Amino acid sequence: MTPQQYVQEKAAASGSSFYYAFLFLPKPRRAAITAFYAFCREVDDVVDEVSDPGIARTTEYAHKLGLAFQLTNIIRDVGEDAMRGRIYLPVSELQRFDVKSHEILKRQYSDRFTRLMQFQAARAHRLYDEALALLPEGDRRSQKPGLMMASIYRTLLREIERDGFQVLHQRVSLTPLRKLWLAWRVQALGRI
Repeated sequence: MTPQQYVQEKAAASGSSFYYAFLFLPKPRRAAITAFYAFCREVDDVVDEVSDPGIARTTEYAHKLGLAFQLTNIIRDVGEDAMRGRIYLPVSELQRFDVKSHEILKRQYSDRFTRLMQFQAARAHRLYDEALALLPEGDRRSQKPGLMMASIYRTLLREIERDGFQVLHQRVSLTPLRKLWLAWRVQALGRI
């Protein structure tokens, strides 16, 4: 079975409405979103099968941390995605903050856009906090790479906030030396 066949089977097997809606997407987009959907189903199945409470907490930590990373990436990449004609922010939240998709695609800043980004950043911080609270103390050593990434990504998010969410025309990043420093601190101290 090829990876594409596996993904297709995983998406179709759930009997989900998503599968049928995906059929009408252009082929490259359908392949990408079906792969992402299959990945989400796979992760969901793993979480559902965990019975040990300690493992379940660590799994939930990893899930929330992954969401925080992804949301940080979405915030950081809004401008780059807009240049490609893509917006990964929920339509309902664009509407809630009265941000028009054409404004993002034209990379136009506004107070409404800033409030939307503040909302997204607050959500990401909440996910980081929830994830870190879930990680059992006994798992911190084995999860140091995840903690290092959390330190790096959260610092990146704070830099984006400090810069006033100027992500439509630039990609905010950390220097390699700063990333190394953040990773070393987690290694040395065992926490963020």
